[in-house]
Amino acid sequence: MIDSGSTATRAYFVIWGRCDPDEISASTGVVASQTWRTGDVRNPRTRALHEDAGWRVDSAGAPDGDPATHVEQLVEKLWPARDYLQTLAAHCALQFSVVIHCHEASVPPLYFSRELLRRVSSLNAAIDVDLYCR
Repeated sequence: MIDSGSTATRAYFVIWGRCDPDEISASTGVVASQTWRTGDVRNPRTRALHEDAGWRVDSAGAPDGDPATHVEQLVEKLWPARDYLQTLAAHCALQFSVVIHCHEASVPPLYFSRELLRRVSSLNAAIDVDLYCR
């Protein structure tokens, strides 16, 4: 729970579909924050299973950081592996996800520079922003 007037932001980059999480880690040189395979338990309480394999890396940005800064940090981490990541789009989805918890009076600016959007697009990735305000 966040205090009145405060904001908590987190971001991550996720790949899901017909992919091998171990291959993604090896090919990118990036240690995943989370991986799963088709059929792994998605939610222990409901016993729902993952329908796709996936690989996720979380931003190391501060929770009070600007959303674009979180995405920029992830792009910088992944950029050396851009050629490999571009090839995954043929059979996987690639997405930068930003999750913001805030109060109506503290909504952060949602600005992504043209250069950042160009780099995200060149990775064949999308950006998803989820905004939860009280």
